[in-house]
Amino acid sequence: MILRNLIFILTVFCFLAPGSLSSSITNLFLDEIEAVDRAISVSERRLAAQCKIKNLMIQLRQLEEGVMKAEDPKAQAGQMVRLAEKILTMIQEEHLETLFSSAYMEELRFYSSFARKAHLAPTTKAAE
Repeated sequence: MILRNLIFILTVFCFLAPGSLSSSITNLFLDEIEAVDRAISVSERRLAAQCKIKNLMIQLRQLEEGVMKAEDPKAQAGQMVRLAEKILTMIQEEHLETLFSSAYMEELRFYSSFARKAHLAPTTKAAE
């Protein structure tokens, strides 16, 4: 009896408003496509950020390897510190901390601590 009533109600609804049912299904389908588009956009943005992090990590390794051979090791060390701070910030913004070893994250935090101290320290021109 309940099934027959349900079929009757659905039949009446389909005959009374065939266009609205069709447009509702179409709108639902379009909403789902938009949801997938948003997911793709977010994935593309995250992938681009992850690729940038990777490239910055490679740059940091190259700086670390060449710091003692550099003509101006202090300037290169400063670049390392700023780069490590940028990498750490990006990793945290993208919530990727769990992908990296604790030793690597600690290394980034160590270098970044020098960057924070440099930001807080007065410059020699300001002190004069």
